[in-house]
Amino acid sequence: MTQRGRKKRQAKQPKPLLVVLCEDSEGTARYLKDNFRKRNNSKVAIQVIGCGADPKRLLRDARRALHGTLRSVSQADYVCLVFDRDSHTHFADTIDRCQSLPNIETFVSIPCFEYFFLLHYEFTRQGFNSFNDIRPILRSKSGFKNYDKKQNCIPLLELKDLQATALRNAVHVRNECRRDGATGPLTEIDLLFEAIAIAQNEGMQRLMATKPDRENKRIRIKPH
Repeated sequence: MTQRGRKKRQAKQPKPLLVVLCEDSEGTARYLKDNFRKRNNSKVAIQVIGCGADPKRLLRDARRALHGTLRSVSQADYVCLVFDRDSHTHFADTIDRCQSLPNIETFVSIPCFEYFFLLHYEFTRQGFNSFNDIRPILRSKSGFKNYDKKQNCIPLLELKDLQATALRNAVHVRNECRRDGATGPLTEIDLLFEAIAIAQNEGMQRLMATKPDRENKRIRIKPH
């Protein structure tokens, strides 16, 4: 094979695949898909999938994705799980199981992803216990008047403009929780953005190598 032929063949090698599996199949998935669009200069390919599944099933699907047996997904090299606290029985147990896995990582919100939406507009540590507690406040914000978990109509352009605020607020919230020993409300979606940026700019190996750094930024949630 000529040198030109070898270069052409190398150029066609697929990029490592990072799969983001979301508990929610509507608003959360749409938001993440919009933010993690294909970049030509990215070192990895990214696929966001809204599963409509609980944490235990998400972990099962993540293992299948890594083995290349998850429907509609090529074999993944790394899987990010995005899910809420809600009332899931296997919430903390799933987090604990994933901590020792080199290529599966969890990114959670307590009580739910909508708390991260709210942080785009304001910093708050109000004692939200469920989506129902957040909904009336979120619906008072621009673009969320009729928001519900089962529909994906969210103000993507406005959220994009406010995203830097949300990411700063997410860090601030966890720092405050760490200071006073609270375990919520909080969100780790800023860590997801951090992980995706590392994967896109520095590659899959660097993403895996920095997983312990992100673990140190989390609030430890012990299994029951």
